[in-house]
Amino acid sequence: GIEQIETLKELSWLYLNTNPKRAMTLAQDGLAKLKSYDEPKLKATLLNVLAVSLTYMGYYGTALEKHFESLRLREELKDSVAIASSLNNIGLVYQHVDNTAEAIVYFNKALEYKYKLGDKSAIVISLNNLGSTLLKTKKFKESEKLFKEALAITRDEQNIENLALTLSNLGRFFYMEMRYDSALFYAENSLLLRQKMEEKFGIAEQHLEVGKIYHEKMNFRAAEENYQFARKLAIDGAYYPLLRDVYFQLYVLNNNKHNDKESLNNFKKYTTLKEMLTTEVITKKLEEVKQHYNQEKNLLKIRQLKLDIRTTFLYYIIALSAILFIAGAIITNRYRIANKLKKALEERESFNHALISNLPEYVIVHKDGKIVFTNKILRDNFGIEENKYESINMLDFVTEEYKKKVIENMFRRKSGEQVEEYEADIRDKNGSLIRVVISSSIISYHNSNAILVVMNDITSRKKAELEILKSKEHAEKSDRLKSEFLAQVSHEIRTPLHVILSWISLLQDELQDKAAPELLDGFYVIKNQGARTIRTIDLILNMSELQLGTYEVYLRELDIHEEILLKLYGDLSSRAKQKKLSFNINTQTNHTRTIADEYSVYQIFLNLIENAIKYTNVGSVNILIGRDENDNLFVSISDTGIGISEEYMPRLFQPFSQEQQGYSREFEGNGLGLALVQKYCELNKAEIKVKSKKGEGTEFKITFQTMHA
Repeated sequence: GIEQIETLKELSWLYLNTNPKRAMTLAQDGLAKLKSYDEPKLKATLLNVLAVSLTYMGYYGTALEKHFESLRLREELKDSVAIASSLNNIGLVYQHVDNTAEAIVYFNKALEYKYKLGDKSAIVISLNNLGSTLLKTKKFKESEKLFKEALAITRDEQNIENLALTLSNLGRFFYMEMRYDSALFYAENSLLLRQKMEEKFGIAEQHLEVGKIYHEKMNFRAAEENYQFARKLAIDGAYYPLLRDVYFQLYVLNNNKHNDKESLNNFKKYTTLKEMLTTEVITKKLEEVKQHYNQEKNLLKIRQLKLDIRTTFLYYIIALSAILFIAGAIITNRYRIANKLKKALEERESFNHALISNLPEYVIVHKDGKIVFTNKILRDNFGIEENKYESINMLDFVTEEYKKKVIENMFRRKSGEQVEEYEADIRDKNGSLIRVVISSSIISYHNSNAILVVMNDITSRKKAELEILKSKEHAEKSDRLKSEFLAQVSHEIRTPLHVILSWISLLQDELQDKAAPELLDGFYVIKNQGARTIRTIDLILNMSELQLGTYEVYLRELDIHEEILLKLYGDLSSRAKQKKLSFNINTQTNHTRTIADEYSVYQIFLNLIENAIKYTNVGSVNILIGRDENDNLFVSISDTGIGISEEYMPRLFQPFSQEQQGYSREFEGNGLGLALVQKYCELNKAEIKVKSKKGEGTEFKITFQTMHA
C-alpha cells in the first residue's frame, strides 16, 4: 500500500548520498508500485530522488527528463518549496554537462523562489550553486561575493551541511586563483565536516579537491593519498563522473612522477569512463525518439476508435511506416556508435603503441618466454631488428649472476603473483654493463595474456650514489680529525696558560704597592686576555666533545631558576653594572623545574646572557621565565642592543660564524658560542627561537619539553 511506498521513498532518500545505485532501485520500485494510486506529490518526490541518483551516476540525459517530469507535477500542485528544489536540481544537471548558461538561468529561478520563502538554508545552497557555475566561467568577483554571502548566512544558521558546501566552493575559488594555501585551508575543513556527517559522495568529492591542491603544491604523496581515497569511495558508490575525474588526475600525477606504467593504466580507465558517459547522451536521444513513437502510437489508437473501419488499413500502414522509421533510426544510430567506438579503440591502440615505443625505458612484451614486442630504445641499444624475435630470449640480455633471479620472478609473475620491482645487471650490444630496475605486469596483448617488462636504466644513479657515499665518508673523517686535533691542541695550550695566569696573579700581589700604575694596568690586560683565551679554548673543547660524540648527558630534575639563572645573574651583574645597563630577572611561574642536563643548560644561558650584555651599550637586558599554553617551561633573554640583520640570520648558528668579519670588527669573539647553544638545546630536546631587528635589539627564547623524571 501507500505506507510501503512511503517507506521506499524514505529509504531512497537515506541511500542517496551513500549508495546512489541503491537509491535509484528503491525509487524505481516505488514508482512502479505507485501506478495504481493517484498520489502526484509522492510521485514527484520519487522522480526527484531517481533523477538526483542518476545525476550522481552520470546519466544526465535521463536525469534531466525525470527532473522535468517532477517539476511539472510540482507546478500543478503549486508547491513552492518543491518547485525551488526541482529548479535547483535541473541547474545542477546543466552544470555537470557544462551548459553554464542554462544552469545560471535555473539557479536564478530557484533563488527567486527561496528569497520569497525566506528559507535561509535553501538560499545558501542556491548561492553556492550559482557561485560555482560563475566560477566555471571565470567570473571570480561575482562568485566570491556569492560565496561570502552564503558563508555569512551559514554562520548565523549554524548548518554544518551548508558550511561544508560553502567551504568546499571557497576552496575551489582559491584553487582557481592559484592561492593554494588558502584553498587547502578551506578544502580540508570542508572534508572534516563531511566526514563528521558521513556524507559519502561529499567525502569522495572533497578528497579529489584536496588532492588537486596538493598536486599543484608538488606534494605528490599527499595528492595520491587523497586521489586514492576518492577513487575507492567513487567505486563503492558508483559515482562514475567523479571516478572519471579521479582517473584523469591520477593519469596527470603519474605523468608528473614519470611513472608511465601507472599513467597509461589510469589514462585507459579515464577514456573508458569518458566514452561510457558520452554514449549515455546518445542513448537518451534514442529514448526520446522511442518515447515520441509511443505517444504517436497511442494517438493512433484513439483516432482508430473514432474512424470508420474503412480507414483502419491506412492507419496500419502509417503505424508500420513509423515503426520502420524508428527502427531504421535506431539501427543507424547504433551503427554510428559502433563506428565511433571502433575508431576510438583504434586511436587508443595507436596512441598506446606510440607511447610505449618512445618511452625512455627498455620495454619488452613476451609470451611463454618468447619476445613479441620491443620498443625503439631497446632495439637500438641491443642490436635487435623489429619483429625479428624468433631466435631471441629475454634472458640473453641478463648477466649470469642475475639469470636465476629473473627466471624465478618470471614464473611468479606468470602464476599471477605480485612481484615487486628488483634490480639486475644486463649487457648491451657492445658488452657494456647496465644496472636496471625491472618491473613487470600482466597485460592483454592481441586478445591473450602477456607479460609487460619495463627496465629502467639506473647505472648513472648508482655511480652518483657511490660517489656521494665516498665523499660523505671522506668529509666525516676530515671533520673527526679536525675535531680531535683542535681538542688536543686546545688541551696543550690550556694547561700552561693556567700556570702563566697563576704566576701573573702572584707577581701582581707582590708588586701591588711597589710598581707604577701603568705596570699594574698591564697585569689587568694580561689577566683579561688570558681569561678570554681560556674561554675560547673551553668553547673549542666543548664543541669537539659534541662533534666526536664523547659528551655524556646526565639528565636530572633541575630548577632552572634557582640552580642556573640566579647564579648567572649574580655572576654577571657586575658586567652589566660596568656598562650602566638595567639587568632584570622576572618569573611568571613558581614551577621552574624540568628534566635537563645541568652543565649544558648552564652553558646555554651563560652564552646567551653574556652575548646580551656584550652587544648592548645602552638600555637593558631582561630575563623572563614562565610556562606556555602547553605547560612547557620557557626562558626568554631579551636586550636593547645592536640587533642582528636579516641577511645574517640563516648563518646565526654556524660554527666560527660572525656577522662582523676581519680585524676591524667591533666585538671580540670566535663564533662558537651560538653553535654550542644550538647543539646543547638539541641534547636537552629544547627548542630555540630568535627574533631580532637591526638597531633595536634581540630576543632568544628557549622552550623545554615537559618531561618527567
